[in-house]
Amino acid sequence: MQTAEKLENVDININVLTIEEFYEYGSDDDLVILDEYDILIDDYPFTVANSGLRGIWELKDRKVIAFSATSSLAYERLISNCVVKPVALKFKSEYEMINGFSPISHPTIQSCGSSEGLM
Repeated sequence: MQTAEKLENVDININVLTIEEFYEYGSDDDLVILDEYDILIDDYPFTVANSGLRGIWELKDRKVIAFSATSSLAYERLISNCVVKPVALKFKSEYEMINGFSPISHPTIQSCGSSEGLM
């Protein structure tokens, strides 16, 4: 258990919100930390709250730190257009460290026409 002496340097004014709460009630905080921002973009890019359309653009003009292990160029373009051009810190995965390349590539859609063409 920590003593009061050790807690004096801890900022107890940290607000933890779900994205739904952020969209509905807003926040006056200048710094926002998002965990798994790619899931947020997939599941909650916007909502109708308080008789208006609210969305990820609500993060504009804030300091945003966003975490994701599976970001892609599409997510980064969306963030760039709606919030601010992201600065991405990319790290090699264990797989990349061992094999020298990433198993994840940017997908492309190719029309096959038939099951035989798919195979």
